[in-house]
Amino acid sequence: MALISIGAITALFAALSFGSLAIIQCLLYAASLTFEFLALLVLRIRFPRAHRAFRVPGGWLGMAYVCLTPFGFAALVLFSILGDWRSFPGQLFVVGIVLASGGVLYLSGMASRFATTQRVLRRHQILPRLRPGAW
Repeated sequence: MALISIGAITALFAALSFGSLAIIQCLLYAASLTFEFLALLVLRIRFPRAHRAFRVPGGWLGMAYVCLTPFGFAALVLFSILGDWRSFPGQLFVVGIVLASGGVLYLSGMASRFATTQRVLRRHQILPRLRPGAW
C-alpha cells in the first residue's frame, strides 16, 4: 500500500511544472513551521516548568519574536500565492489534498492506537470487558 501511495504522489508531482512544485513546497513548509511553533506555544503554556534541552531566551517576548517572525513570513507567502490563485489552481488543490490526507492519517492512527491500548489493558485485566448493552 505504501508503494502504491508513493507512486501515486510521485506521478501527481511529475505532471506539475517546477514553478508549481516550488509553490507547493513553500506552502507545505510554511504550514509545517506554523504547526511546529503552535506546538511550541501550547507546550510552553501547558507545561511551563518542564525540563527542556534548551530554552528560548527573553521569556515570553523572545517566544513572541521566535514565533511571530515565521508566522509573518508564512502569511506573506500565503498572501502572495493566493493573490494570484487563478494562475495556480492545481497547486492549491494538491496542497488541500495533502493537508486533508494528513488529517485522515492522524485520525486513523489515533483510532488504531486507541484500539491497541484497549487490547493491552484487557489482556492485563486492567480494563474489564464490557458486554453489549452494559454501558
